[in-house]
Amino acid sequence: MDTTFKRRLSIYLALYLAWLLFLFWQTGGFAHPDMWLRQWVERWDAKWYEQIWRIGYPKEDPRTLVFPPGYPTVVGIVSYLANIHFFTAGLIINSFSFGIACVLATECLAQRLRIKSRVLLFAFMLSSPTAYLVFPAYSDPLFTAILWAALYVALLKPFGRYNSLVEMLLLLVMPWVRLTAYGLVSWLLLGRRSALALLCSLAVWMLMNVKIAGHAMYFKEAQHLYNLPRGNFFNGFLGAYYWSLDIFKKSLDSFDLAVGYLQFGFLPLMYFFLLCLVGGWFALKKEWLISITVLSIVAISHNRAFWLSEMRYDLPIMLCLGAPLFYIIQSTSSKFIRLFIWVLICAFAIIQLHWQVLFANQMAKGQWAF
Repeated sequence: MDTTFKRRLSIYLALYLAWLLFLFWQTGGFAHPDMWLRQWVERWDAKWYEQIWRIGYPKEDPRTLVFPPGYPTVVGIVSYLANIHFFTAGLIINSFSFGIACVLATECLAQRLRIKSRVLLFAFMLSSPTAYLVFPAYSDPLFTAILWAALYVALLKPFGRYNSLVEMLLLLVMPWVRLTAYGLVSWLLLGRRSALALLCSLAVWMLMNVKIAGHAMYFKEAQHLYNLPRGNFFNGFLGAYYWSLDIFKKSLDSFDLAVGYLQFGFLPLMYFFLLCLVGGWFALKKEWLISITVLSIVAISHNRAFWLSEMRYDLPIMLCLGAPLFYIIQSTSSKFIRLFIWVLICAFAIIQLHWQVLFANQMAKGQWAF
């Protein structure tokens, strides 16, 4: 590990800790530290993960098959070995995972695109609207870390002749944390045979579904047991579009209404277009693996009749959003364009942080937040 990277790593750590303290403060941690952790206990998915750790997948109620067992197993083992509560273990694992993911994403994108402002790129990643998921026991931060570890290994090849093996192992375990990983079967289009590991995981997962629920695709059908409407991408897209229009028509009537229109309409729609643009931009730069990863995750996460949690599912690829802007800054000779992009980056980071704090407090109060 060279001295420059060590110095950069220490700056990453300082920024990350400062951001965690900022979010802790903004969600009432300093005002009521004794009550703060309780805010994040039993929040939707976290409650199901804890149940999976305790009793597994009961045949009499197999709807938990929409949640793969990897995350609750990791959190449960840590909580058992450290003798701490399941939800506390989840917070610790998520905090480490998201920090590692941001470091891997920064180093990977910076090396591939020759971005010099690595520390600022890292800081921009921390402004993601759903980054507050480091606090509840949700699987997204761990999935984000594994995904970026796989991309880092695939693109930078740090393990030499063992690189393909490490890449395959990462892809093998990824779907056991979040099923969105099956979108990375698209890597086969680029001739990466390691993606076959995903098909092996899918086969085992389908056998597990047959054994518990008697149906190989039960994990997909079980989503409707949570009262989610049936449909596809086009239903979700149109729904988000009409919700977005209602922001301007009715949002002044109630704060809760405005937040609802924001998280079910405007934000999923806006980030859908932004991520598609970013995926296309990476393709123009011939960064095919990053491009196909972004676009495949967008496609699989948004293929639902109601865009309820898409912002959360897109957390891993949101780390790519700043890369095109930082690339343009150092590749253009125009001072005006550089200044404009810097202003855009700062403004967008501040707005994203505002949304992050808003929805973190929504979740802490027991209200829906992606």
